[in-house]
Amino acid sequence: MSGVLRIAVRVFVIGKLHSEEIIEATKEELSGIMPRLAAKHAELSAAEPTMIELEFLDDPSNDRFFRIGTDPNAMVMPMAIDLRKPN
Repeated sequence: MSGVLRIAVRVFVIGKLHSEEIIEATKEELSGIMPRLAAKHAELSAAEPTMIELEFLDDPSNDRFFRIGTDPNAMVMPMAIDLRKPN
């Protein structure tokens, strides 16, 4: 195993694919990449119903998908999060 993770990042706006990119990085590199990705997509998510899908391409299980966003219609079993409440 090379230590490099491959992640597909897909952005859906109002249920349609808006963009897709493949990221290849080590776990250490991801700690710098993920905050930049979050900032990049936050404004779009606030303006339009959006879903961000991360697919961990090298994981053979069905748990390889992580989805977050402001469009519950695009997600399977969405969970509401009240951002006004502290952890």
